[in-house]
Amino acid sequence: MKLFDRFRSTLLFLTRIPLGPSGLSLKICPEQFPVIGAFLGLVLWGLWVLTSSFPSLIRSVLLVMVWILLTGGLHIDGWADTWESALYAGSVEDKLRIRKDPHLGVYGVLAIVFLPVFKIACLSGWNDRSLWIMAVPIFSRGVLPLTMKTLRFLNPGIPYSAGLGEMAMASFSGSAFYSGILLTVLSCGYLLGIGGTLFIVTGWVIWVMIALWVLKRSDSLSGDFMGWSIEGLEAVSLFVLLIGSMHS
Repeated sequence: MKLFDRFRSTLLFLTRIPLGPSGLSLKICPEQFPVIGAFLGLVLWGLWVLTSSFPSLIRSVLLVMVWILLTGGLHIDGWADTWESALYAGSVEDKLRIRKDPHLGVYGVLAIVFLPVFKIACLSGWNDRSLWIMAVPIFSRGVLPLTMKTLRFLNPGIPYSAGLGEMAMASFSGSAFYSGILLTVLSCGYLLGIGGTLFIVTGWVIWVMIALWVLKRSDSLSGDFMGWSIEGLEAVSLFVLLIGSMHS
């Protein structure tokens, strides 16, 4: 598959941005994950610059709105479904049914409400940190393959969901996997510096611990769970970088 086709296929997998008729079978290319994150980050950085004279709260609301629109709410759907099934105390079969149900319960609605509010609150405290906004989508997508492999290693009993989960995990290997991780680290090191990179890696460790608890209460390692992880990694990264900005 050509480089642009790999980029386009991954863009269609991670966002809802139409990039012409695909004509391609879905292929997950982990080395393109941080590239897609950089694409999203550039748009957000441009909006940050354009709204630099706005009050920080208004700027943060606009950033989060555009952030959601760029992904078409794709990952937020997984965010809501995963929390709803994880917090339900029933059987594995009931959890699977809840995750596949197009209707949302109370836990799903609360999850959708709290997430953008939390992101807006974190961004409001960043002040003059425009380059950081580029690093968050790069990091959250770039480390997704490593996150999934780490969770699988720490919880080997969790099954893959049929289809997307199984296909994604099979693709998270080889040179493409390591290339994606290396590109993610180098990009974050450049945009955040050593201190910021250490903070965001600390956020990743915190998220892995949260994800382990949720995964134990989930029915499988699924596409919804990967979307949930991307949103969670973004939220935790925003928070730890906020803490970092307060100490720099």
